Parts: sequence; structure tokens; C-alpha cells
Amino acid sequence: MKRSPEELFLLEFVKCCFGNGDFPTLEQHLSQTSWENILPVITAHELQALVYSRLKEGILPVKPPIEVLSHLRSYTTQISMHNLIGESEGSRVISRLQEKEIFFLLLKGVPLMEMIYGQSWMRPASDVDILIHPADYSRVESLLLKDGFVHVVPEGFQDRTEDFLIIQKDFGEMHFFKPTSSLLFNLDVHWRVSGLSTQSPLLTLFPIDTYPWLTNPGRGRFGRLSVPRLNNEMLFFHLVFHFALHHHLRGLRTFLDLCSFCSQYGESLDGDFLRHVVPEENCRKIVTLVLMFVRKYTGKDLTLHFLPPSPPPLHLLPGEKRWYAQQLLVQENTVMRYLTLFLYPVKWRDKWIIVKYCLFHPDSLPRRWKHLPTRGFSPITYPFFILSHLLREKKKKKSGDK
Repeated sequence: MKRSPEELFLLEFVKCCFGNGDFPTLEQHLSQTSWENILPVITAHELQALVYSRLKEGILPVKPPIEVLSHLRSYTTQISMHNLIGESEGSRVISRLQEKEIFFLLLKGVPLMEMIYGQSWMRPASDVDILIHPADYSRVESLLLKDGFVHVVPEGFQDRTEDFLIIQKDFGEMHFFKPTSSLLFNLDVHWRVSGLSTQSPLLTLFPIDTYPWLTNPGRGRFGRLSVPRLNNEMLFFHLVFHFALHHHLRGLRTFLDLCSFCSQYGESLDGDFLRHVVPEENCRKIVTLVLMFVRKYTGKDLTLHFLPPSPPPLHLLPGEKRWYAQQLLVQENTVMRYLTLFLYPVKWRDKWIIVKYCLFHPDSLPRRWKHLPTRGFSPITYPFFILSHLLREKKKKKSGDK
């Protein structure tokens, strides 16, 4: 898959942000396109504020037209206001949790943006994520519902809310939203970090839910509040596994969060603690794979810091490294998701287990398909079920593009 000049420019721009890019290469990619064509690519990955910030710092040898800078500045202002309002609403909810003495940790959101980027407006924070003890979920749910929150129920489940909530709980998380006068505030409550179904073999192959997420928390700021958050070592693991297992190694924005964190805090992390937390070979391979791309974009090789004396061998297939690199700019894509799951660096026996689950188990369906009727289908017919809906989505997308 050949990258467009706009994509090549954006990726080289990212490298330059971390001091690992090549200015002449950046200018060469720019000469093959225009800012008018680059802007939609930046917007698609919600990197307007980051690009604007780096351009204003003047550390890069590119100067876009004044109208481009004006557009980026306008969007950055919108992000700043959105995140500020979200921080205000989130602070109020968090205060309620503290008043009820419900233990929680911040997983991600506005405070994480400020920690990683130095500014809370560097990218949009669409929601606030908290991690709680499983036993506390009913109390948290009751508190939120009384406070005006409602469950997020996707289209297709509007008349089967209870069915959806049962499905959602199987993933160890629940999504709430609350309309305010200024925005729709989202709060995601997690009691498992993986976000994987209890039926998924990935839960056994990558047992990250057994890690000590809730122990030895750090502290962070949420507005004027001091709140508990993941300590830096566990935050590192969350960023790695969230990118690899939840996003299937896709998404430049999520990857940039990880790169920025590693660039600032990577060398100060406790390597002994990291090695103790992650003894499984599969999980270490995932960390090695992700850090390989962190090194490519930031220039920082943190692998030996975490996995001495040498990282576990990945035994990548021909072209597999290039495949992973292509995923950075891929948006939601079910076919890519299935292929990436197959390519995870596990033993061939385990790859077959993943393939069987993805193709023949109804619980493997993407969550946006969970409302579709599967009664009457046998496991052997599920591949045809998946293929038919992929073709329908493709046809619908083409019709929408026209």
C-alpha cells in the first residue's frame, strides 16, 4: 500500500517533533503536495492542535499559508474550550466519588494530556476514563444515574437496552454520558483494563487484567483536585496494551500519546518493576513490537531498559513489519482488525486459536454488529455472516461517498 505525499509528510512531521526526523525529507514531501491537501489528513487524525503548536514554536522549517494557521488556531481554541468544560464537569463528578469514598484511578483524559504534552488542549479528550474495583460498580452506576447520566446505547439496541448492557459488562466497562448546556460529557467506567470479552482467547494469551493496576497509585491534577491515577510504570503498560490490543496497532493519535510519554518518562521508569509485572512471553513480545515503532519515530530505544539482557525474538513474517507500520494511519477497519489479530507475535498454535475465535465464535463480532440477529447461524456459517456484513458496509460506504 503506497502512502500519499500528505501521509508521508505527516509521518515525517511526527518524527521531526521528537527530534528524529529529517528536515530536507519533510520539505521534499511538502513540495509534492500542498497544505490544502495536507489539512484534511491532519484533521482526520485530530492532530490540528499538535501541528499548530509545533508550527508556532518555529522549530520546523515549514511555514504554511496564513489561512492554514488561522484554521489550525481556530480549531485549537475549540479544543481548549471543550476540554476546559469537560474538566469542569469531570471535576464535579470526581468530587462526588471522593465524597462517597469510592476508590478509583484516572486512566486517561484531560489530566493525561497535560502530563504528556504539557497542555490540556494539545488534542481533544472526548471522555474521562476511570478504573474502579469490580465490587464498586453498582455504587458508581447508582451515583451516576442519580446525577443525570445515562448509559450510552448504540443504534440498533435502542429497544434492547438491557441486552446491550449485559454485552457491555462482559468487556469489563460501561459508558455513560450526560448532556450539559455546553457539551455532551462522556464518562467511561472500567473495572477491567483489557476491554476484551471474557470469551476472547486474547484474555488468556495476554492476561493483562491480572496486573496490579490499582496498587501503588500515583497522583495527578484534575482541575483544582488532586486525584489518584495510574503510576508511571502502569500508565506505560496501559498506553502500550491499549494501543496494541484495543486499537489493534492502529491510530496515529493513540500512538502519539505513547511516543510522547516514552520520550518524556521512558528512561526514568523502574525497569525491575516492569519486568516483574510482565513475565509472560506473549506480553513481552507485544511490548517489544510496540517499542520498535516508538524507536522509529522518537529515536529512543527503550527495549533493553525493560527487557534485558535481550528482548524476546519476534520472528516476524516477510513484510509483517511494513504491515504494522501501515496500520498507524488506518481508521476503523474490520478486515484490518482480523488480519492484525492473526499477525500478533504469538506461537502458531495460538494464532490458530485466535483465527477460530474470530471466524467461528459469535462473541468475536465487532461491537457495532452485536445487535445483528445471529440466532439460527451455526459456527461454520459465521465466516459467511461476517463476509456478508463487510460487503454491506463497503457498499454503504461507497454510496455515502458518492
